[in-house]
Amino acid sequence: ADTFGLLPYLLGVSADVSYRVGAWESAGDGLASVGLADEYGQRGILPFCLVISGRLDAARGDTAQARDELERGIAIALEVGSAMVIDWGRAALGFLELGIGQAEAAIAELEQVEASAAKSGLEDPTFVPWAPDLVEAYLRAGREADDGLAYPRALHAGGTDNAAGSAQRDARAGHGGAAARGHL
Repeated sequence: ADTFGLLPYLLGVSADVSYRVGAWESAGDGLASVGLADEYGQRGILPFCLVISGRLDAARGDTAQARDELERGIAIALEVGSAMVIDWGRAALGFLELGIGQAEAAIAELEQVEASAAKSGLEDPTFVPWAPDLVEAYLRAGREADDGLAYPRALHAGGTDNAAGSAQRDARAGHGGAAARGHL
């Protein structure tokens, strides 16, 4: 029974990895994690699975489904005290808002993630991808991204090349966003 209990988490991690490397069909296959976690009452794992699913739905343009999953995931993560999942959910909501042209709504979500990342010290964008989307939201809203933002540190933390990954993701999602235009 304990091994089965890990299945939703492992499927969620697999879906997350598949999403991050651009294998969206494979990511979708791993989203059985949401149903399993929900069915078996795994409230600690469920918000993680919901946020991963919601982020994929946002990237695919399924706005209503994405918003429902992300808001539910964040609400449960707040109940169980999962700060990183809350940030993942808010970052994904910011990404969703960018995808539907709501830059100010994206900024509202992403600035919360920025503040949380700075407070926790988890500014590496591979943990919670938010920085490129915040810069894009500022640009779309006509704001200048200044050097005081955490984003320049986040893009280079841990030696990651998140800007290139974000550009690829933005291009796939049809954003043609800041990363894809070479602004990062």
